[in-house]
Amino acid sequence: MLVALLIYLTLIPLIVFVFLPRGRLFHGAYEDAIARNQATPQLTRALNDPWVRAARAYEWVMIAVLTYLMEMKPF
Repeated sequence: MLVALLIYLTLIPLIVFVFLPRGRLFHGAYEDAIARNQATPQLTRALNDPWVRAARAYEWVMIAVLTYLMEMKPF
């Protein structure tokens, strides 16, 4: 159970250092695109951000590991 909790807590740095700052950038680009009524290069860049993509991939891996730990109870 402690291992699962530690794995789950690794999300906190992702939220603080990836999702919140990149979300602000996305929101600004989204508002600009809405005002112009077209997709802007900034919005495309924000949607294709490799840091956010990597963080989302980590989330999926973490979910799979936590599910494995809950179901198999290896400890």
